[in-house]
Amino acid sequence: MTYDSRELSTYDGADIRLYAFTLGTHTWRYCTGDRDALFDGNTYIAAPISDGGLKQKGQATTDDFVVTMVSTLPMPLLYRGTPPSMPIKLAVRQQQYGDVDAPLMWVGYVSSVKFKDEISSEILCNSQTAFLHRKGIRLAYSRECPHALYDDECQVDKTLWGENVTITGMSNVAITYDYIDPPRSNNRSGRFVNGFVEWAPGIGGVPRGWTERRSIQFQVDSPVAAVGLLGLTDGLAVGMKVTLYPGCDRGPANCVLFNNISNNGGFAFMTGTSPFDGNPVF
Repeated sequence: MTYDSRELSTYDGADIRLYAFTLGTHTWRYCTGDRDALFDGNTYIAAPISDGGLKQKGQATTDDFVVTMVSTLPMPLLYRGTPPSMPIKLAVRQQQYGDVDAPLMWVGYVSSVKFKDEISSEILCNSQTAFLHRKGIRLAYSRECPHALYDDECQVDKTLWGENVTITGMSNVAITYDYIDPPRSNNRSGRFVNGFVEWAPGIGGVPRGWTERRSIQFQVDSPVAAVGLLGLTDGLAVGMKVTLYPGCDRGPANCVLFNNISNNGGFAFMTGTSPFDGNPVF
């Protein structure tokens, strides 16, 4: 029988939904059936999971897609502490069990996770169309550089500035560390403020397929080297190897340190007088 005939049949139909949550290169796959399902060479694990159905209210930003699933599954557990720093993509397909076809019915990103109780969680997702309706950042004249450090406009290569370190101690919001390689710069005081720490989560030393980042709020150089993180230190452990990247205060002095003054997008010598303040003489 064809997919369409089974879809329309009240006797032969056995429709299930396939959910694929993707973070980096890792994907969790679940299905609503009472047994595992196969599609495109991948196994979708039967799990207690459902959704609230598709909504079409005329505004993409309000067409939320809510998935309810058991709280002990690996994907919602990522939100028990600090949420992942990379977005999680969700693709939902409709399949007649055992059929080779599974049309894509919804695609978007996880927005938040609400733990209703110890058993179930609600995964709030937004469609890709909703992101197209968000207002973008407007480029305007300012004293500070409008570019984000290491982005395509800044053009600083972050691989040339990362410092590989080993975590020697930690609290809820800070880590102490030792350098693995000789530091790239002798002037390290405060260099990591507004930067970030980056690492690849793993199990038994095997990377799980995505990267985690935490912003750095402050830096201490003595009596031991330490940095304070924006958010908690969950996911980190003593003995882990991580990479620290310097930050930038968006001023020309930092661009000089990065040998990147030609790409500074700020206007540090703007006058303090506005042509729109009502003064006829500017």
